Order: sequence, then structure tokens, then C-alpha cells
Amino acid sequence: MLNNYIFARANGKYQRNLVAYLSFDDNLIKDFTGNHEVKVNNNVMIDDLNHVGTGKSASFNRNSSSYLELSQSSDFTLNSEYTISFWIRLSSLNNFEIISKRQTTTTNLEFQFSYMSSGELRFRLWSMDVNHYIGFNFPFSLNLSQWYHLVLTYDGSIHPNGISLYIDSLKMDLSTFYLDSNSFSGVISTEYGLKIGIGGSVNYLDGNIDELGFWKHRIFNQEDVNFIFNNGIGRKP
Repeated sequence: MLNNYIFARANGKYQRNLVAYLSFDDNLIKDFTGNHEVKVNNNVMIDDLNHVGTGKSASFNRNSSSYLELSQSSDFTLNSEYTISFWIRLSSLNNFEIISKRQTTTTNLEFQFSYMSSGELRFRLWSMDVNHYIGFNFPFSLNLSQWYHLVLTYDGSIHPNGISLYIDSLKMDLSTFYLDSNSFSGVISTEYGLKIGIGGSVNYLDGNIDELGFWKHRIFNQEDVNFIFNNGIGRKP
């Protein structure tokens, strides 16, 4: 089924190192690579809102505490080169955790990508506990009911400047927004699964996510990001 999507084009270039892909088309909530089971919690819905005008996306309701979870796997541990790509559309302005792999306490932490209602995208990589991290707090306001394409890349190093963020194919200048505890030694895999639309058990997402892909041992460059953004990955036109 994955071959029906743009990932199979360009000589299969975007299938290489793809460890999970959730498109939400065909009214299905599943990993189209077949690598991982997806658990639906509290009525994550499929609706017709889509960043290219046709197709489906996953709708998350903050009041229903809805989220998705993929079981624990080293595929989602950011201990090497990594790329995450997705489209997002917010329905309200609150503090949201978009994607995370962590426990709810200050220990057993791997990573967290979140949006703050004050207008800030935040990303953290931890070496197990809250005191050892790299990441960024980047001021950027997401407008309600507007689709944005976000790409996050990481080079696997212990330095915050190994992290890059693209918004609608434009690479953001994070140079003055990086964070570094000066004690981060790399991400260590925990027993916790990957969560979409929540972090731990708080800050549920209120909005839609579409075309969510994870690539391990691979960093997208500007050409890759442009291709994905301009083709509205992943349906064939």
C-alpha cells in the first residue's frame, strides 16, 4: 500500500530509512510501512480536513483527551541521524505536546516537540532526566485553522546546533534560540512508546495532523524538504 504514495517515487528515495508513516488516508489510522501497530486512545477521528484540499487527516480533541500511541521501539529513539515531517493545523490556542517519547515525571525522558500558546515551538532531547538536555525554544505563532508543514532534523550529536527546523520548507535560524544544559550525552532508549497528540499524560493536542513520517539514520536536506512540501506528500497527484 505504501507504493501508492509519493514516498515510492523518485526511485524510492523517500522510502529509504522510513521507519513509520501515518497518512490517515483511506479512513485508516495505521503505520503504512507495516512496522508498527498504532493504538487509538479516546476517539481520535479521521476527517476531511486536509492540507491539499482532498484526502483525510487525523483530528485530535483536547476535551476528549485523544491521542495516538505507537509501542516502544528503538525506531523512535533519536540516538542517530533523524528526520520527522508532518503537517499540523490547530483548532485552539493552548499548550500542546505534538509528539513525544517520555514518561510523565522528570526521569525516563527521550524527546518532546511541543507548541506553546504564547507563540513558541519547543523541542527537547534528554539524556534520561530533565537536567540533561539540548533543544530550542523558537518564537513562531501558528494561526488557527491554517496548515503548516514542519520538518525537524537531528544529526545525532551532543550539540544543539545539530538540530534544524523547517517551516513550510523554509529553514529557521535557530542560532539564538538553542538550549544546552552542557551535560547532554545522547538519548538513551526507554521503555516508553511514541505518543502523538500528548506528552506523558498532559497537554493534549487540539487540531489536526497529516502525513506524519519518521526517518532514522537519515537527515533531510533542503532539496528533500522542498520536494515533500511542494508535493504535499504523500498522495500521488
